[in-house]
Amino acid sequence: MAKIGRNDPCPCGSGKKYKKCCLNKKQNHSDEFIYQQSRQIDNKIIDKLSKYSINKFGSEVLHRAWQDFSGQTRARFSDNNPHAQLFLPWFFFNWFPGSNKEFKIPLKKSRYTITDFYLEKYSDHISSLERIYIEQINKQPFSYYEVTHVEAGLGMNLRNMLWNENIFVMEKSGTENLKTGSFLFCRIIDFEGINLMVGSSTISIPRNNKITLLNLKDVILKQDNPITKENIQNWQNWLIESYLDLFDRIMSPPKMINKDGDELVFCELRYKIKDAWEIWKCLQELTDITDEEFQELADVDEKGKLQHFEFPWLSPLLPKETNPSIFANITLSPKKLTVSVNSKAREQKAKATLKKLLGSKAEFQTSVMRNLDSMLNDADLDTFADDMEMSDDDTEQIMNDIPEMQEMVEQHFEKHWQNWIDKKIAALGNITPREAVKTKRGKEKVLTLLEDAEYSSR
Repeated sequence: MAKIGRNDPCPCGSGKKYKKCCLNKKQNHSDEFIYQQSRQIDNKIIDKLSKYSINKFGSEVLHRAWQDFSGQTRARFSDNNPHAQLFLPWFFFNWFPGSNKEFKIPLKKSRYTITDFYLEKYSDHISSLERIYIEQINKQPFSYYEVTHVEAGLGMNLRNMLWNENIFVMEKSGTENLKTGSFLFCRIIDFEGINLMVGSSTISIPRNNKITLLNLKDVILKQDNPITKENIQNWQNWLIESYLDLFDRIMSPPKMINKDGDELVFCELRYKIKDAWEIWKCLQELTDITDEEFQELADVDEKGKLQHFEFPWLSPLLPKETNPSIFANITLSPKKLTVSVNSKAREQKAKATLKKLLGSKAEFQTSVMRNLDSMLNDADLDTFADDMEMSDDDTEQIMNDIPEMQEMVEQHFEKHWQNWIDKKIAALGNITPREAVKTKRGKEKVLTLLEDAEYSSR
């Protein structure tokens, strides 16, 4: 670390000599003082580098760097970009303008960063502390860190996922909502005795992604074992790409599919009928409801005419299935037949089957389709929920009131965990937990899966 002379300009930027300014205060500098000082230095450096990069390389330089960072050849960087606080430090301290032929950088400077170019021309414009700050950034790589403890508004304890290191990082903003067990992708520097983040992921990575991070570590270990701060520099672009993939996966809504693997689309087929009782007799083969059960469950008027009846259309049993699943739900009323399915594929199959079973006894009128997004975004969502005639509280109450249902759920999970140890799991490299625990790395992954299951259960 460069020594500051007594007669040098004070690195705080006051314009006074060091001996007449901060020298006498140095022993009294608290971590809070150093933290605030680092924020001021960071702002000054970023401001200088921002102006310089545009003056030297033109107004398009930020967009060219973003294209290299994101892998999107026509992308444009904007102020509201969700990766800004990670990308901008990378842009100034890691990106090589020479990688882009547009800037015509001499070969001997092809590995210069924006900061290198600036220091070459304006070295005397940088204070001693600013130089120390830059040197620390240049030494430290980006990496994944596990959050092991959080002190809201002050900082957090982190464990590096790629090499053995436990550190406390001072950070004011963003710690209120940070959860123990989650992960950050960031760069951490040691500045004047305190650890700071310079460039960080906008989001914390949920704990259920730990297996993914352990698998990333395995890829690196095959080429660099042990992993160090020095050799991890060769993996920086690859790690950034892995984070961007993780971000997209975390922020993208999961694709909702049915048992057949088809996208969820709620379809309601509507038919006009003349005799509900006749329709029931034609459709009876689609369910396991007996005539005796029908008499008990159906709404029939005094004359014996069917007024209302709902019943499930059952799918054929699949191999290893003990109970059939529901293919569709059917509702009968005096003049109308309604069939509800959950995919376009099932809608087509249902129409074909009904045409074969009912023939001219039912007149198809319309098919109403709604995907999950439209239902969730519908302004009349409360009405839709009322139409379903069952709330979450109702479902929970049913579960509590039916001991058989509770027992069935308990048996399901008990059977799952009894068989789990001998099931091949993709996250473990398509081997069983029993096989995985034979190695140290495999044992760590199995314990991670069990911890995630316990956390989810809680």
